[in-house]
Amino acid sequence: MKILLILFVSFFNYNVFAENFSMRDCMLLPITDNAGEVLGYKVYDELEGYLKRTKWCDYESSSSMLSVFSKYRDRLKTHLEDPKVIKTVADRIKVGSLIKVSMDFEVESVLLKLEVLGESGTEVYYKESQRVASNQAVITETIIEWLELYSKKIPYHSRVIGVLGEQLTFDEIGIMEVGQEFELRRFIRKRNHRLLKTVVEWDSELIGKGKVYSINDGQALGIVKVYYGNEKAQSGDWIQLINLENKAIPDKEFFPKFAKGDFGKLGEASISLLLSNSSVTSNPPNNNIRYGGFLYGVELKGEAWLTREYFGLIELSRTVGSYDKEGGVAQESSPSTINGVFKIGGGYKYLPLGFFFGPRINFYGGYASYSYGLDQSSTDGIGEGVIKGIFVGVGGDMPIKRDIRAFGNIELMPFASFDDEDSVYSSAESVNHISFELGGKLKYNKAMDLKASIQVNNGSAKFKSNVTKIEYEDTVFKAGVGFIF
Repeated sequence: MKILLILFVSFFNYNVFAENFSMRDCMLLPITDNAGEVLGYKVYDELEGYLKRTKWCDYESSSSMLSVFSKYRDRLKTHLEDPKVIKTVADRIKVGSLIKVSMDFEVESVLLKLEVLGESGTEVYYKESQRVASNQAVITETIIEWLELYSKKIPYHSRVIGVLGEQLTFDEIGIMEVGQEFELRRFIRKRNHRLLKTVVEWDSELIGKGKVYSINDGQALGIVKVYYGNEKAQSGDWIQLINLENKAIPDKEFFPKFAKGDFGKLGEASISLLLSNSSVTSNPPNNNIRYGGFLYGVELKGEAWLTREYFGLIELSRTVGSYDKEGGVAQESSPSTINGVFKIGGGYKYLPLGFFFGPRINFYGGYASYSYGLDQSSTDGIGEGVIKGIFVGVGGDMPIKRDIRAFGNIELMPFASFDDEDSVYSSAESVNHISFELGGKLKYNKAMDLKASIQVNNGSAKFKSNVTKIEYEDTVFKAGVGFIF
């Protein structure tokens, strides 16, 4: 009995390496026959049409390789037996299933052979052969039946291409639906039959379980809610859909945000209360004066989503209050001020995992104006001033937990100018302004966020004479709400 067991096991080989390309990315190799390849061309066209329409295979055309194949037309069948040729094709087209069909014609029948090769060119995932009638329809239908059987042997429906906490992004296949459950599995090894030279079994480990959250532009996003051990999701893990016999119905509690195709929103508007710890420093002749204090105000912001990637923005804010003298010899002891910000512009969103669920990186710019309306005092070197010009910024936000996102941005004005409404200052030699913000927002409900952040603004201008420099510093604490409209 022990000898029999050893002999049985010796028929199989374990391979512990996973493929680079998905088995559901497929390509049809040129069909070879011994009848001038006239029928082979016709069968090829019908099979290619089927593969383009199918739900299990993301078909990649071999058109880019036709010029290469044509050079070896006389010995094409021999070259397609070479694993190096198959590997070269797989690496160039980036597919994990290469479908090879050959037809040997006899008097009234055809010996039809099908092999599905892996990207290495040496492994056979599936193979069939049968003698059929030399009829184009019969040949095509037979091959399609075999391909359907092969599709059921693929050990996964998709593979993970991105991980962000509990959120996964993976390739979409046609049978996926929002709300569908899936198992997250990790490849362990595959077992090859030593005599038949085909892969007969795939071993994998169950990592977790989740649901499809969103489907868009050929990619799907899912959330893993249950893990069965200490292992977490990683790129290359398998997505195995379950309960395919039942129509997937989105779970409202599980998906409180947006379902498939539910973009349909125009933008976001927010209103925030501001508490600003502000200061202004001037340099009149033989003096260095600094004022500081707390200002109070409100901010209105709007973001219009022109598409998923492109957006417009506008921002208005006002803060008011009085400053106290903090240094230097000043004529004014507590000047009042009205400060304001106006911005208008637009930009581009980079969305590696989709609009609503993954991180969003914004590249934007436009026109900005920072106004400082202090009470005029030529002796103290203060008055109304405006720093304005073109600004550029980069920022974004990313999920921390299910309903919490962190956000931040930094903005510069590379070619700013300074306007002096009270003629306190001479012409500006150089003007600078920088702003950065960090904060977070909580999804209160589907249409409203609670937001809080800290923003730091620093602007300065240098002049030729009289007052040599004016510098503005603001640390702004914001708390407010955002509405999706």
